[in-house]
Amino acid sequence: MNIGIDIDNTMYHLDVIEHVSKLFGLSYKSEDVKHWVYDKQRINGFPKYFTDIVYAYFDNSEYMGNLKIYDGVKDKLIKWKKDGHELYVISARKPSVHIATIQMLNRDFGVGFFNSIQFVEHKTNSKLDLFKNLDVSVDDNPKDLENACYIGLKVYAINNKYTKYNDSKVNECIQKYNNCTIVSSIGEIIL
Repeated sequence: MNIGIDIDNTMYHLDVIEHVSKLFGLSYKSEDVKHWVYDKQRINGFPKYFTDIVYAYFDNSEYMGNLKIYDGVKDKLIKWKKDGHELYVISARKPSVHIATIQMLNRDFGVGFFNSIQFVEHKTNSKLDLFKNLDVSVDDNPKDLENACYIGLKVYAINNKYTKYNDSKVNECIQKYNNCTIVSSIGEIIL
């Protein structure tokens, strides 16, 4: 099978909220993000200065290239690779962190482990064209989950305490489509 896998909050914990909170002595956590767009102040409740700094970290190659891989991810992906599956990383990371991202993936998995690493623009349907060549999608992004379900992929929606922003979309996909499964981590997926 051709498996498309997202990076942030799917393979790696994007702990930018905790990171910036620590800088200012605040107590915000990833689980406080209730809307995918971090600067939805009235939904997420973050002050503007805080959100501005959070967004600046998305351009910080040192930070974005040194995230912590979730437990069980590496073992599961190695198993999939040994089972003959093709693994495609598809991410909406900014161009300023592409090199650091590739270096992080190579460091953690080895050069050439993934069949390809694709970067797309961060917009509503940016991954849709790449989904057409997949059998399975593993993601946390609400819109990408919906798009993958709509075109008929087998979808594994990462939904856990760090991804509260996708709760309603995951539940909607489960009710609307029969090809979506909720998992809290990649380690739970059985192909």
